[in-house]
Amino acid sequence: MTAARNRLLFGTAEPPSSPVALSAASLSAELFEGGIRTLTWRGVEIVRRVTYLVRDTSWGTPIPVLAEPLIETTGDRVAVRWSGTVGVAGGTFSFDALVAMESGGRLSFEVTGTPDADLAVNRAGFVLLHPADFADLPVTIEHVDGSATEAAFPTTISPGQPFFDIRSMRYAPPGGAFHVRCTLEAELPGDPLGRFETEDQRNWGDASFKTYVGSLLKPWPYVLPAGKRFAQRVEVTIDEQRSRSIAVSHPRAASLSRQASMPPIGIGVGPGTDRLDESAIEAVARLGVGWHVVALDLRRQELLPHLMAARSLAVRAKAAIQLEILTQGDAPAEGELAEAAALCDAASLEPQAVLALPAPYLKSYQPSDTWPSIEPQAWVDAARRAFPNATIGGGMLTNFTELNRRRPSGRLLDFISHTSTAIVHAADDDSVMQALETLPHIAGSVRAVWPDVPYRLGPSSIAMRSNPYGDGLVENTGWARIPLADRDPRLRGLFGAAWTAGFAAAIAGEGLDLLALHASHGLLGLVGEYGLVPAYHVVAALAAAVGCPQVSVDIARPLAALAWQTNDDIKGLVANLTAQPQPCPRFVTAARVLDEATAKAAAADLDWSRGALVATPVMLGPYAVAFCALSRGPDDHEPRTAG
Repeated sequence: MTAARNRLLFGTAEPPSSPVALSAASLSAELFEGGIRTLTWRGVEIVRRVTYLVRDTSWGTPIPVLAEPLIETTGDRVAVRWSGTVGVAGGTFSFDALVAMESGGRLSFEVTGTPDADLAVNRAGFVLLHPADFADLPVTIEHVDGSATEAAFPTTISPGQPFFDIRSMRYAPPGGAFHVRCTLEAELPGDPLGRFETEDQRNWGDASFKTYVGSLLKPWPYVLPAGKRFAQRVEVTIDEQRSRSIAVSHPRAASLSRQASMPPIGIGVGPGTDRLDESAIEAVARLGVGWHVVALDLRRQELLPHLMAARSLAVRAKAAIQLEILTQGDAPAEGELAEAAALCDAASLEPQAVLALPAPYLKSYQPSDTWPSIEPQAWVDAARRAFPNATIGGGMLTNFTELNRRRPSGRLLDFISHTSTAIVHAADDDSVMQALETLPHIAGSVRAVWPDVPYRLGPSSIAMRSNPYGDGLVENTGWARIPLADRDPRLRGLFGAAWTAGFAAAIAGEGLDLLALHASHGLLGLVGEYGLVPAYHVVAALAAAVGCPQVSVDIARPLAALAWQTNDDIKGLVANLTAQPQPCPRFVTAARVLDEATAKAAAADLDWSRGALVATPVMLGPYAVAFCALSRGPDDHEPRTAG
């Protein structure tokens, strides 16, 4: 793939990492970026990923430098060896790794490593991921003291760790008539037993449960002493002798049947609005979204020009304003919200909705930690007095993690809100797309806690607006694929359009009061320095569909789809979530396809998504999005085959 094509698909010339397929008869996996992913037995996924990593004191994950792996296949066994180094502030951690897979159903992953200096880290060692669809799956946890607990992966997203002191896990995966046993061994400073524990990574938008070395109940960061050799091992074994049939109930899958109409659509509007040129203002105005989520950070300077420009932009776009107020948090809420109201009065800006939080609530805390003594309800009450004509929300300006761990009561709330991102823990293409699977889990968990409070989600994007877990965002000036970053290149490519359509398809049926995506401008902007990013047209189509009755679409990955009823037709979006061409579904009767052939024209045409539909394509190219008309036949859901 050429650099130019990479930029078209991914917004960067950097090619995606390529996995290496490994197989020992019925046991298969991929070697990927120094770890194992998609471990399957007889085609059934049993472990999503096994990775050995080092996290620094801000929870950043330095990228290791890896030697070329040596793969040896002998009879019914395949073994892979490699070495690597990880640079951490203060020194380097060097390691040797060995993965062995046996046809009888056994995988072992061993790593030994030594730091060349005393290294302060938040984590050093194995991380094991299980798919999000393991929710409600029974599991036996064997503890380090030899005792065992019968448990289950959580259904509703757990704010804290569901499993502690793990030596092994045994379960029968969905779709498999066999048992899997994962045995975990490690040595850490101050913890010779090598305790593992599990957290519910769906909190952060990951499509997985994560079992990791060490305990977050113990102090961190901890120090790896210079010259000390550390060994860790993960073993996964299959037991078909203990097979049994189990009934598993799962959280509802993404569907389009929960609410009667397409949800209201919004975008974020951050600092710099007063510096937009006329072409950018026109592009934002023509987007057609009904809400602008305007950021008002009282810690910043020169706020009045930003608010005046944001008001002017909303008027021109005929959009309502939801004001996100971030206060210092070092003064009474009444005074800080009065200051925000005075700024809005000076800018002649009257928000229709307000969500206010003190700055300390931009940070995250472990369930066992103590949150700031500041009571968020005070900001809700003060916002209601400062903005008497606005609906007043509660929740967080960060991820569901923080909302789940610091739950407002819902008292006197007109809506509950949080945002989301796709790159907290991993930033490879597959992980970012898999994150879409978690959205119904998050929405279901919100509904479980606040069943009667309107739910507003966003502004959500691939990259992050702030980092609750460290000192700050990673400044991604090279536009690479990295976690915890302030920008992500894929929003600039077709990948971003497919991801946006997939996001809307996964969440549109969840009864949202508002779905806000990306931003008007800036690092998360739909309007960039080189024109419109492809996702602009997806958001425009969603905005045009607001209030239309939804139509149920039965479709499986790697495609995503949502549909709605207009006066005379059924219209919708179908997105290819992969880099491989996929057959276009047969229920698509006409389409306008955003793909490699049309992306350049779409970047310069504000009305591209409103153009005429043409004949249905046989195939959808990599990360293509079809803006389409759909047939009314209830059974016409089989994909079209090429030719």
